[in-house]
Amino acid sequence: MNDPNGLIYHRGRYHLFYQHNPHAPVWGHMSWGHAVGRSLLDWEDGPVALPEQPDYMIFSGSAVTDRADTAGFGAGALVAIYTAHYRDDREAQSLAYSLDNGQQWTLFESNPVLIDPERPHVRDPQVFWYEPGGYWVMAVARADDHQVAFYASDDLKRWELLSTFGPAGCWQEAPHWECPVLIELPVAGTDRTHWLLKVDVDGGALAGGSGAQYFTGQFDGTRFMPDDPSDQVRWVEAGPDFYAAQVFNHLPAGRQVWLGWMNNWRYANALPTHPWRGMLTVPRELVLVETNDRYHLVQRPCREFYERMQPVDALPLGQPFPLPEAGLLRLRLRIDGQGTWHCRFFTGTTCGVVLGYDAANRLLFLDRREAGQTDFSPDFPGCFQVRLPSNAPEELELEILFDRYSLEVFAPEVHLVLSALVFPKPGDNSVWEQGEGRCLVEGTCWRYVVAQAEDERKS
Repeated sequence: MNDPNGLIYHRGRYHLFYQHNPHAPVWGHMSWGHAVGRSLLDWEDGPVALPEQPDYMIFSGSAVTDRADTAGFGAGALVAIYTAHYRDDREAQSLAYSLDNGQQWTLFESNPVLIDPERPHVRDPQVFWYEPGGYWVMAVARADDHQVAFYASDDLKRWELLSTFGPAGCWQEAPHWECPVLIELPVAGTDRTHWLLKVDVDGGALAGGSGAQYFTGQFDGTRFMPDDPSDQVRWVEAGPDFYAAQVFNHLPAGRQVWLGWMNNWRYANALPTHPWRGMLTVPRELVLVETNDRYHLVQRPCREFYERMQPVDALPLGQPFPLPEAGLLRLRLRIDGQGTWHCRFFTGTTCGVVLGYDAANRLLFLDRREAGQTDFSPDFPGCFQVRLPSNAPEELELEILFDRYSLEVFAPEVHLVLSALVFPKPGDNSVWEQGEGRCLVEGTCWRYVVAQAEDERKS
C-alpha cells in the first residue's frame, strides 16, 4: 500500500481507502483498497473497492457523502473522486459512487469529469463541501507546474476553474507537486479559524526524498491567499517517513484529523517486510497555534490513542528500561542545559535507533544508521536533525509513539514531528537508556492496549 485515499466518516463508520497493488508487494496496478473501522484505530480490511481498469490505474483521491443528492446518484451516496492514470501517461479526474456504504461501487458512466487538455499530469483531487458558498471545492495538483488548482462544482460532475496557487515554497528542488489538502483549522485558544494548504513533493524534502510542505493563509471560496512570501518553505515533518496525508471528511463535532503514508519513495519498493509492504501513521489531530502574528501547524496523536494507554512503572532515570511492544514515552527535557541526552530503541544485536538532544547546538535528532536492517537501500540509513527555535520553552515535552517498526516523535510546544521507520533484527528489543548530561527532567511510559472485538467482549 501507499497513499491513504478517500478518508471519511460515513453513517457511523470510518472508511479508509488506500493506494494498493493487489498483485505484488511493489508499486503497480494501482487500485483502491478499503478498510472500515468502528474507531480511528480499529480497522477491518476488506475487498478491493476500486480495481484497476483496462485503460487506466486508479490513482489517489478523496471521498464525500452527498447528503443532498447534488450528483443525482441518490441521497447520502458515498462518492469517490479519483485520478484516472491512463496507459499513455495522461491523467484526468473521475467519479465512482456507492449506495450501500462502500461495499459495491459503480463507475460514473460519463467519466472523466475533469480534463486539463494543456497538462498531462493533474492528480490527487481533494474535495470538500464549502458551506459559505454552498458548493463543492476541489484542490488538485498540477504536478509538473508546481501548482494547486482550485475548482468549484454544484453537482460533482461539472467543474469550473476558480484559481491557482504556486509555484511557491519548495518547488525548484521538487520534480512534482502531489496530494494537496486545503483545510480550515481552529486556532488554539481562540474561537477563530485559519486555513492551511498542504502539498507534497516527491523530492527535495527536509529529510531527503519525498515529504510534505505547508502554507497558512485565507481561502475566500475562490482563491488561497498565503500569509508568507512565496519563497518561504515550511515542512509538515522533520522526519523522513511521512507522505500523502489526507484529512477525514465529515468527522463529528468538526474535528480535523489526518494520517499519512509512513514511507519515502527513495526506498518504498525495497522495505524488508513480507508479505506486507507499506503502513500508515497514527491518525493526528490538527490545530494552528498563533505566535507573534504567525501561524504554526501542531499535530498530536488522535485523542482515541491516549484512551488506549495503560501506565507502566515509572522510568528509572539513567538506567536501561525494557519497553512494551508498543506504547508511548512522555519525556520532559531541560533544553538550555549542557551535554547530550538520548533514548535508544530496538537495541540488542544492534545499537538501535537513537533519539536525542544536543543542548550545545539545540538540535533534536533521530539517528537510525545502526538500527536493525538498513542495508536494503543506500537511502535508508540516516541521521535526521532539526534545530529548536529561539523562543522554545526552557523545558520541552516529547511524546514518543513507538511500535514494532516505527517511531513517531511529537514536540507540540515547538510545532515539530519526526516520523521514521525502523526494521529491528531478531533479538532486538525496545530498551530505553539515558545518555550523558542533565537534560532529562522526568519520564513516564504507557503500554498501548489493542481494543477487543465486540464478540470477544461479549464472550
